Amino acid sequence: ATHDGQSQAMVPLDDVEERELRRRVAAERRAFFLEPGRAHGAGWRGGANRVRQAMVSPLRAESGLIGTMIVANRLTEGTAFENDDLRLMETLANQAAVALANGQLEQSLAELSRLKEQLDYQAFHDSLTGLANRRFAEFTLKARLEELQRYGWRFGVIFIDIDNFKDINDRHGHDAGDEILKMVAKTLQNSVRAFDVVSRWGGEEYVAVVAHVEGDELAATANRCRALVEQSSLPAARSIRVTISLGATLARQDDTMVARIKRADALMYQSKADGRDAVTTDIKQNA
Repeated sequence: ATHDGQSQAMVPLDDVEERELRRRVAAERRAFFLEPGRAHGAGWRGGANRVRQAMVSPLRAESGLIGTMIVANRLTEGTAFENDDLRLMETLANQAAVALANGQLEQSLAELSRLKEQLDYQAFHDSLTGLANRRFAEFTLKARLEELQRYGWRFGVIFIDIDNFKDINDRHGHDAGDEILKMVAKTLQNSVRAFDVVSRWGGEEYVAVVAHVEGDELAATANRCRALVEQSSLPAARSIRVTISLGATLARQDDTMVARIKRADALMYQSKADGRDAVTTDIKQNA
């Protein structure tokens, strides 16, 4: 803005003036005086809008030059800007640069935050079913074991496998297989409490980590999962009968995560050997 007497107006620069100003701003690290009248024999622009003297400050951020601040012509005719004015101008310009940079940074951080949330979700969830994945299940198991060892809070592990899943895929196709995987995932999730964790362990296998339970409660949860899956219908393949085999075990204070998963897996395979569509537990031995 150019101030002359009581008037003020926005003053455009011609190409030569703009190139000169851009070059100088790019070269300078601090605010500086600009007196075009001395360089050209007359001020920029003629008449009332003539620029006699200006203070110019680059607006710099960590990423580089983001703009320029210009204050031209003191209101009082015949007076000039002094060093104190330039220092004040530089302080104001620095504050403006920070504000501008933070505004851009805020947008960037918001986008980075969104991407981080998306990546975090993808890192801990199964893309097909939306359940927690094996990595998240292992994290949960470690946390529950620490609670058991520190506070004595019991929890159970249920290992679940869809019966004859390979035959279903071969006979009905992978689309039907995917529908079954999603149906079982949803049913298992609805069969446990909100703070229990059901994960897709891999392929047609699932693991449920059931917190704060005793033996009878864990066995009841496993049997509820089995019954509800058998009762569920498939939108894309309703003629397919789906059953699951389960192994349920209570964790012990001297357990490791690997040991408890292996035990639940072994119990699930015992259900398979006994004819499938069944729950096998060792709860009496571990209670």
